Amino acid sequence: MPASALCRENADRAIFLNDVIDQPLINSLTPQIVKLRKQGSDPITVYIDSPGGFPRMADTLAALLSAPDSDNNFCPTVTVATGWVASAAADFLAHSEYATA
Repeated sequence: MPASALCRENADRAIFLNDVIDQPLINSLTPQIVKLRKQGSDPITVYIDSPGGFPRMADTLAALLSAPDSDNNFCPTVTVATGWVASAAADFLAHSEYATA
């Protein structure tokens, strides 16, 4: 994939991390992530406005987004800071292949 395609936000393939990063947030985002990953391996954009939360949950979210599928296809992640990105949210921002703030 060309680098220019990796760097572009895609609102059609996006999730919104707008709360404390905890287990309930992971539970609410998981179905959206699974659906986007099944639709293809184009980058998923994550818009972030979060006070942070639990670092382990941020790692869980990053792992869910970056795990290869059964055909070993990888789905890159673009993270975009849209507001407050503190604590574990800042760590998550840095986990992507392309981040912008």
